[in-house]
Amino acid sequence: VNMPIALTTIGEYAFSNAEKVPDDILSASLTNLTSIGQYAFQNCRRFYSVTIPSNVTSIGTAAFNVDYWLRQIRNLSTVSLNDNKIEDLLGGGVAANVIGIEVIEGNSASFSTVIDEDNANGVITIEDGKNTGDTSTGTQAILAYEGTNPYLDLTDMTELYTVGFAAFMYNDVIRTVILPASIDRLRLNCFSYAPNLMRVEWARLDYSNIYIGDVDTISNCFVGSTKLVQVAWPYGDMGIQNAFPDNPGLEVIEYGVGSYSNTLTHSGDYWTYTFGGHTYLIAYTGNATNVDLTSYGQYVYNGVLAGNATVQSVTLSSALTEIPSYAFYRCIDLTDITIPSGVTKFGDCAFTECYAIKSINIPSGVTDLGAGTFNTCINLNNVVVPSGVSVFKAKVFRACVNMTNFSIDDVENSKLTKILEYAFQSTPLTTIVVPNGTQYHQLAFHQADNFVPPSNMTLVNDLTE
Repeated sequence: VNMPIALTTIGEYAFSNAEKVPDDILSASLTNLTSIGQYAFQNCRRFYSVTIPSNVTSIGTAAFNVDYWLRQIRNLSTVSLNDNKIEDLLGGGVAANVIGIEVIEGNSASFSTVIDEDNANGVITIEDGKNTGDTSTGTQAILAYEGTNPYLDLTDMTELYTVGFAAFMYNDVIRTVILPASIDRLRLNCFSYAPNLMRVEWARLDYSNIYIGDVDTISNCFVGSTKLVQVAWPYGDMGIQNAFPDNPGLEVIEYGVGSYSNTLTHSGDYWTYTFGGHTYLIAYTGNATNVDLTSYGQYVYNGVLAGNATVQSVTLSSALTEIPSYAFYRCIDLTDITIPSGVTKFGDCAFTECYAIKSINIPSGVTDLGAGTFNTCINLNNVVVPSGVSVFKAKVFRACVNMTNFSIDDVENSKLTKILEYAFQSTPLTTIVVPNGTQYHQLAFHQADNFVPPSNMTLVNDLTE
């Protein structure tokens, strides 16, 4: 991206959700730039270091919202970047001291943190100083991964001491990671929402002096990585499977002791995992536009197509009774899918960020739409919800910004009783026809600016399921 020298304003959402933003997109040469809009660089992935040009006088709220990889800011402007302002720029969702952003005012000083983007295997590392008590001989943290190899063996990178905050978060390339014994720390969200991650092995035998997550909870490291089924690490089992409700087949063993009892294998682009007496389709990793899953019947695993950017059409088996959680998460080109008539449940985030879907059939027998089922389906226009659904869960239709046709089938006999927080956030709805006495959370229609609650709904602050 070459920014014109004459540029004066970077508008709201200008680079929002960009997969890779070059570090020099903001530079000292942009002397005419005076304003950076809110959410301008929201959720820009693998965006490590920026320079705020000298004549910038305004930086909008959440300009770098959830930019988990940003570590260095050189500020040449008069805008004060104290800790409160940094948290404001990050949207308040992530504390600056957790990420460890270094801010330098002016041109004179050098960053104490050193970011290395030249590793041959695509691993981006940062030398950022270790916490008191760290015993590892390593000095480098994994900041991110930009490589193309889905099978990443890092056992020879003995300079590593930690997998950094959100290091592999949202990475849709990685399937297997082997960590070196030198690592003694896994940071918060380090492997979260990696849609194709199936196996993590930590080649360390000693479990003393190691640190997991930022609240010592292993699930904080892997949340949302629904295909993760095999983990080998120093602790062994320790019952951590209970921390992964979206990973029912997860098997955890002690590294170097024994072997996995469940089987992970693949035939071409189709990956299967056998546990509990059944063989599940866990992933399709090909690039076909039309994918047929009928031969796997009802045994389709959570996140089966999550992160697949090429699939446009999916055929499901008539034996399927549930759309698994995260099944089509971020299938951004998916337009054509028919839900079998026997389906009664949609799992959490089943169609989140399916940008191309315009309409979808929800079978009449469905009684449960999971949280975030259609979150950010920005082109979803026509929705009819069956009368058996009793709760519109959190974020179920959030950011469906073109959903102008929405209704509940047979509303007089509808079982709907509750509408939870952010269920219809940022939708264009002006009203909704619901059963008498339906309760709604005070944030259920947050930022749905044209919405007027019907008189037969009841506002309940902090409504829960």
